[in-house]
Amino acid sequence: MFFFHIPKTGGQNLASRIAQSFQLGKSHILGETLCHPNGGETLKKLLEQYDFVEKHVQGPALKGCECESVLTAVREPVSQLASCYLHILRNNNSNLHRAAMILRADDFFLKFGDVLANFQTNYIIQAYHDWSPKIVSLKNRYGLAVDILQRLRWVIPSELTDEFCTLWALEMRRPVPVERGRINVAEKNEKYLDLVALIQSRPDLWHMDYALWQAARGLYDNYRNQLLKHLAPAPTFDGVCFSNLNSSIWLGRGWYAPESDSHYRKVWWSGPENYSEICYVRTEHERYLSFCVIVYCGVSKDDIFAVGRDREDRLPIQFRKTGDSEWEYTVDLVGTPLNGAIFLWVPVVYAPIMVSDSSTNTRRQAFAACNWSLVE
Repeated sequence: MFFFHIPKTGGQNLASRIAQSFQLGKSHILGETLCHPNGGETLKKLLEQYDFVEKHVQGPALKGCECESVLTAVREPVSQLASCYLHILRNNNSNLHRAAMILRADDFFLKFGDVLANFQTNYIIQAYHDWSPKIVSLKNRYGLAVDILQRLRWVIPSELTDEFCTLWALEMRRPVPVERGRINVAEKNEKYLDLVALIQSRPDLWHMDYALWQAARGLYDNYRNQLLKHLAPAPTFDGVCFSNLNSSIWLGRGWYAPESDSHYRKVWWSGPENYSEICYVRTEHERYLSFCVIVYCGVSKDDIFAVGRDREDRLPIQFRKTGDSEWEYTVDLVGTPLNGAIFLWVPVVYAPIMVSDSSTNTRRQAFAACNWSLVE
Protein backbone atom coordinates (compact mmCIF):
# COMPACT_ATOMS: atom_id res chain seq x y z
CA MET A 1 0.00 0.00 0.00
CA PHE A 2 1.40 3.38 -1.03
CA PHE A 3 0.29 6.72 0.43
CA PHE A 4 0.87 9.45 -2.19
CA HIS A 5 1.20 12.34 0.25
CA ILE A 6 0.26 15.76 -1.11
CA PRO A 7 1.88 18.32 1.25
CA LYS A 8 -0.24 20.11 3.84
CA THR A 9 -3.29 17.86 3.51
CA GLY A 10 -3.15 16.32 6.99
CA GLY A 11 -1.06 13.42 5.72
CA GLN A 12 1.21 13.02 8.75
CA ASN A 13 -1.75 12.29 11.00
CA LEU A 14 -3.27 9.86 8.50
CA ALA A 15 0.02 8.10 7.72
CA SER A 16 0.89 7.58 11.39
CA ARG A 17 -2.51 6.03 12.11
CA ILE A 18 -2.53 3.70 9.10
CA ALA A 19 1.08 2.68 9.77
CA GLN A 20 0.19 1.47 13.25
CA SER A 21 -2.16 -1.14 11.78
CA PHE A 22 0.78 -2.97 10.19
CA GLN A 23 3.35 -5.12 11.93
CA LEU A 24 6.30 -3.37 13.55
CA GLY A 25 8.97 -2.67 10.97
CA LYS A 26 6.66 -3.17 7.99
CA SER A 27 5.80 0.54 7.56
CA HIS A 28 7.96 3.31 6.09
CA ILE A 29 6.68 6.86 6.70
CA LEU A 30 8.02 10.43 7.01
CA GLY A 31 11.11 9.64 4.92
CA GLU A 32 12.82 11.35 2.00
CA THR A 33 10.85 12.61 -0.99
CA LEU A 34 10.60 10.40 -4.09
CA CYS A 35 12.36 12.39 -6.81
CA HIS A 36 12.47 11.91 -10.56
CA PRO A 37 14.17 10.12 -12.31
CA ASN A 38 14.99 7.45 -9.70
CA GLY A 39 11.90 7.84 -7.50
CA GLY A 40 9.86 5.17 -9.28
CA GLU A 41 12.56 2.53 -8.83
CA THR A 42 13.04 3.60 -5.20
CA LEU A 43 9.32 3.18 -4.52
CA LYS A 44 9.32 -0.27 -6.15
CA LYS A 45 12.13 -1.43 -3.85
CA LEU A 46 10.42 0.05 -0.78
CA LEU A 47 7.16 -1.75 -1.58
CA GLU A 48 9.09 -5.02 -1.81
CA GLN A 49 10.41 -4.43 1.70
CA TYR A 50 7.46 -2.73 3.43
CA ASP A 51 3.68 -3.27 3.50
CA PHE A 52 2.92 0.45 3.84
CA VAL A 53 4.94 3.31 2.35
CA GLU A 54 4.17 7.05 2.60
CA LYS A 55 6.05 9.61 0.50
CA HIS A 56 5.99 13.08 -0.96
CA VAL A 57 6.77 13.10 -4.69
CA GLN A 58 8.82 15.52 -6.77
CA GLY A 59 8.63 15.24 -10.53
CA PRO A 60 7.01 12.37 -12.48
CA ALA A 61 8.29 9.68 -10.11
CA LEU A 62 4.93 7.86 -10.25
CA LYS A 63 4.83 7.71 -14.04
CA GLY A 64 4.15 4.06 -14.82
CA CYS A 65 3.58 3.24 -11.14
CA GLU A 66 2.30 -0.35 -10.94
CA CYS A 67 1.08 -0.27 -7.34
CA GLU A 68 -2.68 -0.86 -7.33
CA SER A 69 -3.30 0.10 -3.69
CA VAL A 70 -2.59 3.84 -3.75
CA LEU A 71 -4.04 6.26 -1.20
CA THR A 72 -4.12 10.05 -1.31
CA ALA A 73 -5.86 12.87 0.53
CA VAL A 74 -7.18 16.14 -0.95
CA ARG A 75 -7.81 19.13 1.31
CA GLU A 76 -10.17 22.08 1.12
CA PRO A 77 -7.93 24.45 -0.88
CA VAL A 78 -8.12 27.70 1.10
CA SER A 79 -6.93 26.05 4.31
CA GLN A 80 -4.37 24.03 2.33
CA LEU A 81 -2.87 27.19 0.81
CA ALA A 82 -2.83 28.90 4.22
CA SER A 83 -0.98 25.90 5.62
CA CYS A 84 1.51 25.99 2.73
CA TYR A 85 2.24 29.66 3.40
CA LEU A 86 2.77 29.12 7.13
CA HIS A 87 5.05 26.18 6.36
CA ILE A 88 7.15 28.40 4.09
CA LEU A 89 7.51 30.91 6.94
CA ARG A 90 8.81 28.13 9.22
CA ASN A 91 10.99 26.36 6.67
CA ASN A 92 14.41 27.98 6.22
CA ASN A 93 15.16 25.58 3.33
CA SER A 94 12.28 26.81 1.18
CA ASN A 95 13.37 29.04 -1.71
CA LEU A 96 10.36 31.23 -0.88
CA HIS A 97 11.22 31.58 2.82
CA ARG A 98 13.10 34.90 2.60
CA ALA A 99 10.42 36.47 0.40
CA ALA A 100 7.66 35.35 2.80
CA MET A 101 9.57 36.79 5.75
CA ILE A 102 10.18 40.16 4.06
CA LEU A 103 6.81 40.72 2.39
CA ARG A 104 3.37 41.11 3.90
CA ALA A 105 1.08 38.18 3.13
CA ASP A 106 -0.95 40.10 0.54
CA ASP A 107 2.21 41.24 -1.26
CA PHE A 108 3.65 37.74 -1.11
CA PHE A 109 0.62 36.22 -2.82
CA LEU A 110 0.56 39.07 -5.32
CA LYS A 111 4.19 38.42 -6.34
CA PHE A 112 4.54 34.66 -5.78
CA GLY A 113 0.96 33.38 -5.67
CA ASP A 114 1.34 31.68 -9.06
CA VAL A 115 3.93 29.33 -7.55
CA LEU A 116 1.37 28.02 -5.05
CA ALA A 117 -1.78 28.46 -7.18
CA ASN A 118 -3.87 25.29 -7.51
CA PHE A 119 -1.07 23.52 -5.71
CA GLN A 120 -2.81 20.16 -5.28
CA THR A 121 -3.95 19.89 -8.90
CA ASN A 122 -0.46 20.64 -10.20
CA TYR A 123 1.20 18.37 -7.63
CA ILE A 124 -0.91 15.39 -8.71
CA ILE A 125 -0.25 15.98 -12.42
CA GLN A 126 3.50 16.47 -11.99
CA ALA A 127 3.77 13.20 -10.08
CA TYR A 128 2.33 11.17 -12.96
CA HIS A 129 3.25 13.18 -16.08
CA ASP A 130 6.25 14.95 -17.53
CA TRP A 131 5.66 18.66 -17.01
CA SER A 132 5.66 19.45 -20.74
CA PRO A 133 4.53 22.68 -22.44
CA LYS A 134 1.41 20.80 -23.55
CA ILE A 135 0.40 20.08 -19.96
CA VAL A 136 1.43 23.50 -18.66
CA SER A 137 -0.85 25.16 -21.22
CA LEU A 138 -3.62 22.58 -20.89
CA LYS A 139 -6.90 24.40 -20.29
CA ASN A 140 -8.56 21.49 -18.56
CA ARG A 141 -5.72 20.66 -16.17
CA TYR A 142 -8.35 19.84 -13.56
CA GLY A 143 -9.73 17.07 -15.77
CA LEU A 144 -6.30 15.47 -16.05
CA ALA A 145 -5.89 15.51 -12.26
CA VAL A 146 -9.34 13.98 -11.73
CA ASP A 147 -8.49 11.25 -14.24
CA ILE A 148 -5.48 10.37 -12.08
CA LEU A 149 -7.58 10.35 -8.89
CA GLN A 150 -10.09 7.99 -10.48
CA ARG A 151 -7.31 5.43 -10.99
CA LEU A 152 -6.35 5.43 -7.30
CA ARG A 153 -7.90 3.01 -4.84
CA TRP A 154 -8.58 5.46 -2.01
CA VAL A 155 -9.15 9.22 -2.36
CA ILE A 156 -9.99 10.98 0.90
CA PRO A 157 -11.13 14.53 1.62
CA SER A 158 -8.87 15.52 4.52
CA GLU A 159 -11.77 16.54 6.76
CA LEU A 160 -13.06 12.94 6.63
CA THR A 161 -9.82 11.30 7.78
CA ASP A 162 -11.36 9.98 11.00
CA GLU A 163 -14.27 8.37 9.19
CA PHE A 164 -11.97 6.90 6.53
CA CYS A 165 -9.78 5.25 9.16
CA THR A 166 -12.88 3.52 10.54
CA LEU A 167 -14.04 2.40 7.08
CA TRP A 168 -10.55 1.29 6.05
CA ALA A 169 -10.24 -0.74 9.24
CA LEU A 170 -13.51 -2.49 8.40
CA GLU A 171 -12.51 -3.04 4.78
CA MET A 172 -9.04 -4.40 5.48
CA ARG A 173 -9.87 -6.10 8.80
CA ARG A 174 -7.05 -4.20 10.49
CA PRO A 175 -7.25 -2.26 13.76
CA VAL A 176 -6.56 1.47 13.38
CA PRO A 177 -5.88 3.47 16.57
CA VAL A 178 -8.33 6.13 17.67
CA GLU A 179 -7.19 9.64 16.78
CA ARG A 180 -5.14 11.09 19.64
CA GLY A 181 -4.52 14.61 18.35
CA ARG A 182 -3.49 16.30 15.16
CA ILE A 183 0.09 16.51 13.97
CA ASN A 184 1.67 19.66 12.50
CA VAL A 185 -1.50 21.77 12.66
CA ALA A 186 -1.46 25.59 12.46
CA GLU A 187 -2.91 27.55 15.38
CA LYS A 188 -6.26 29.11 14.50
CA ASN A 189 -5.55 32.58 15.91
CA GLU A 190 -6.61 35.99 14.59
CA LYS A 191 -3.65 36.19 12.20
CA TYR A 192 -4.58 32.81 10.75
CA LEU A 193 -8.17 33.93 10.17
CA ASP A 194 -6.90 37.07 8.41
CA LEU A 195 -4.69 34.88 6.20
CA VAL A 196 -7.65 32.67 5.31
CA ALA A 197 -9.75 35.74 4.44
CA LEU A 198 -6.95 37.00 2.19
CA ILE A 199 -6.73 33.71 0.30
CA GLN A 200 -10.52 33.50 0.03
CA SER A 201 -10.47 36.84 -1.76
CA ARG A 202 -8.17 35.37 -4.44
CA PRO A 203 -10.12 32.52 -6.13
CA ASP A 204 -7.58 32.55 -8.96
CA LEU A 205 -5.23 30.82 -6.50
CA TRP A 206 -7.50 27.86 -5.77
CA HIS A 207 -10.37 27.55 -8.28
CA MET A 208 -9.10 24.28 -9.80
CA ASP A 209 -8.19 22.87 -6.39
CA TYR A 210 -11.69 23.61 -5.17
CA ALA A 211 -13.20 21.61 -8.04
CA LEU A 212 -10.62 18.87 -7.36
CA TRP A 213 -11.64 18.74 -3.69
CA GLN A 214 -15.30 18.40 -4.69
CA ALA A 215 -14.35 15.57 -7.07
CA ALA A 216 -12.47 13.88 -4.22
CA ARG A 217 -15.58 14.11 -2.06
CA GLY A 218 -17.59 12.43 -4.81
CA LEU A 219 -15.04 9.62 -5.22
CA TYR A 220 -14.92 9.10 -1.47
CA ASP A 221 -18.71 9.05 -1.27
CA ASN A 222 -18.81 6.30 -3.90
CA TYR A 223 -16.19 4.32 -1.97
CA ARG A 224 -18.11 4.65 1.28
CA ASN A 225 -21.44 3.62 -0.27
CA GLN A 226 -19.97 0.63 -2.08
CA LEU A 227 -18.14 -0.53 1.04
CA LEU A 228 -21.19 -0.20 3.27
CA LYS A 229 -23.33 -2.06 0.74
CA HIS A 230 -20.74 -4.85 0.73
CA LEU A 231 -20.52 -4.96 4.51
CA ALA A 232 -24.29 -4.71 4.99
CA PRO A 233 -26.09 -5.41 1.70
CA ALA A 234 -29.53 -5.42 3.28
CA PRO A 235 -31.15 -1.97 3.52
CA THR A 236 -31.15 -0.26 6.87
CA PHE A 237 -34.42 -0.07 8.76
CA ASP A 238 -34.57 3.71 8.48
CA GLY A 239 -34.24 3.47 4.71
CA VAL A 240 -37.17 1.10 4.22
CA CYS A 241 -40.19 3.19 3.24
CA PHE A 242 -42.50 0.50 1.84
CA SER A 243 -42.73 -3.25 2.31
CA ASN A 244 -45.25 -6.02 1.82
CA LEU A 245 -45.07 -9.76 1.20
CA ASN A 246 -43.57 -9.59 -2.31
CA SER A 247 -42.17 -6.10 -2.80
CA SER A 248 -40.39 -3.27 -1.01
CA ILE A 249 -38.84 0.16 -1.46
CA TRP A 250 -35.84 1.52 0.38
CA LEU A 251 -33.97 4.79 -0.06
CA GLY A 252 -30.27 4.73 -0.83
CA ARG A 253 -27.84 7.62 -1.18
CA GLY A 254 -29.10 11.17 -1.46
CA TRP A 255 -31.57 11.04 1.43
CA TYR A 256 -31.44 12.21 5.03
CA ALA A 257 -32.63 10.13 7.97
CA PRO A 258 -36.44 10.10 8.23
CA GLU A 259 -38.34 12.60 10.36
CA SER A 260 -41.96 12.72 11.55
CA ASP A 261 -44.29 15.45 10.40
CA SER A 262 -47.26 16.94 12.26
CA HIS A 263 -49.45 14.06 11.04
CA TYR A 264 -47.00 11.47 12.45
CA ARG A 265 -46.00 10.37 8.97
CA LYS A 266 -42.40 9.28 8.30
CA VAL A 267 -40.87 11.85 5.93
CA TRP A 268 -37.56 11.76 4.04
CA TRP A 269 -35.73 14.89 2.83
CA SER A 270 -33.72 14.56 -0.38
CA GLY A 271 -30.18 15.96 -0.48
CA PRO A 272 -27.51 17.16 -0.37
CA GLU A 273 -26.94 15.86 -3.90
CA ASN A 274 -29.03 16.46 -7.01
CA TYR A 275 -29.68 12.72 -7.34
CA SER A 276 -31.64 10.71 -4.75
CA GLU A 277 -31.56 6.92 -5.10
CA ILE A 278 -34.67 4.74 -4.79
CA CYS A 279 -34.08 0.97 -4.65
CA TYR A 280 -36.98 -1.44 -5.05
CA VAL A 281 -38.11 -5.02 -5.51
CA ARG A 282 -41.46 -5.30 -7.30
CA THR A 283 -43.73 -7.86 -8.95
CA GLU A 284 -44.42 -7.81 -12.68
CA HIS A 285 -47.87 -6.35 -11.98
CA GLU A 286 -46.54 -3.39 -9.99
CA ARG A 287 -45.79 -0.97 -12.80
CA TYR A 288 -45.80 2.32 -10.91
CA LEU A 289 -43.84 3.81 -8.03
CA SER A 290 -45.83 6.38 -6.07
CA PHE A 291 -44.89 8.94 -3.42
CA CYS A 292 -46.08 12.29 -2.06
CA VAL A 293 -44.11 15.51 -1.73
CA ILE A 294 -45.28 17.74 1.11
CA VAL A 295 -42.55 20.45 1.20
CA TYR A 296 -40.32 22.01 -1.47
CA CYS A 297 -37.14 23.96 -0.69
CA GLY A 298 -36.29 26.39 -3.48
CA VAL A 299 -37.59 24.07 -6.23
CA SER A 300 -41.06 23.73 -7.69
CA LYS A 301 -43.28 20.72 -8.30
CA ASP A 302 -42.16 20.72 -11.96
CA ASP A 303 -38.46 20.41 -11.02
CA ILE A 304 -38.50 16.75 -9.96
CA PHE A 305 -37.49 14.30 -12.71
CA ALA A 306 -37.10 10.52 -12.66
CA VAL A 307 -34.16 8.82 -14.38
CA GLY A 308 -32.95 5.25 -14.67
CA ARG A 309 -29.96 3.69 -12.96
CA ASP A 310 -27.64 5.12 -15.64
CA ARG A 311 -28.88 8.61 -14.61
CA GLU A 312 -29.49 9.47 -18.27
CA ASP A 313 -32.71 7.88 -19.54
CA ARG A 314 -35.76 9.84 -18.40
CA LEU A 315 -38.66 7.85 -16.97
CA PRO A 316 -42.28 9.00 -17.38
CA ILE A 317 -43.44 10.84 -14.25
CA GLN A 318 -46.78 12.49 -13.52
CA PHE A 319 -48.05 14.46 -10.54
CA ARG A 320 -51.39 15.61 -9.21
CA LYS A 321 -52.48 17.73 -6.28
CA THR A 322 -53.87 15.73 -3.35
CA GLY A 323 -53.99 18.42 -0.63
CA ASP A 324 -53.40 22.07 0.17
CA SER A 325 -49.63 21.68 -0.08
CA GLU A 326 -49.28 18.03 -1.08
CA TRP A 327 -48.58 16.53 -4.52
CA GLU A 328 -48.62 12.87 -5.46
CA TYR A 329 -46.01 11.70 -8.00
CA THR A 330 -46.23 8.50 -10.05
CA VAL A 331 -43.19 7.10 -11.88
CA ASP A 332 -43.79 4.58 -14.68
CA LEU A 333 -41.30 1.71 -14.18
CA VAL A 334 -42.09 -0.03 -17.47
CA GLY A 335 -38.87 -1.37 -18.99
CA THR A 336 -36.96 -1.29 -15.70
CA PRO A 337 -35.88 -4.51 -13.91
CA LEU A 338 -38.05 -6.04 -11.20
CA ASN A 339 -35.14 -5.69 -8.78
CA GLY A 340 -33.49 -2.38 -9.48
CA ALA A 341 -33.03 1.29 -8.70
CA ILE A 342 -33.97 4.67 -10.13
CA PHE A 343 -33.07 8.23 -9.18
CA LEU A 344 -35.07 11.38 -8.59
CA TRP A 345 -33.22 14.42 -9.93
CA VAL A 346 -33.62 18.13 -9.27
CA PRO A 347 -31.72 20.93 -11.09
CA VAL A 348 -30.33 22.47 -7.90
CA VAL A 349 -30.31 21.78 -4.16
CA TYR A 350 -30.68 24.76 -1.85
CA ALA A 351 -30.52 25.12 1.91
CA PRO A 352 -33.44 26.80 3.71
CA ILE A 353 -31.14 29.66 4.71
CA MET A 354 -30.67 30.40 0.98
CA VAL A 355 -34.37 30.77 0.22
CA SER A 356 -35.90 32.09 3.44
CA ASP A 357 -34.85 35.18 5.38
CA SER A 358 -36.29 33.71 8.58
CA SER A 359 -34.41 30.39 8.42
CA THR A 360 -30.99 29.56 9.86
CA ASN A 361 -30.99 25.97 8.54
CA THR A 362 -27.88 25.33 6.38
CA ARG A 363 -28.69 21.72 5.41
CA ARG A 364 -28.92 21.28 1.62
CA GLN A 365 -32.31 19.71 0.88
CA ALA A 366 -34.70 19.84 -2.09
CA PHE A 367 -38.00 18.24 -1.12
CA ALA A 368 -39.63 16.16 1.61
CA ALA A 369 -41.37 12.95 0.50
CA CYS A 370 -43.59 10.35 2.17
CA ASN A 371 -46.32 7.73 1.46
CA TRP A 372 -44.17 5.53 -0.75
CA SER A 373 -45.78 2.57 -2.53
CA LEU A 374 -45.69 0.28 -5.55
CA VAL A 375 -49.00 0.04 -7.40
CA GLU A 376 -50.50 -1.92 -10.28
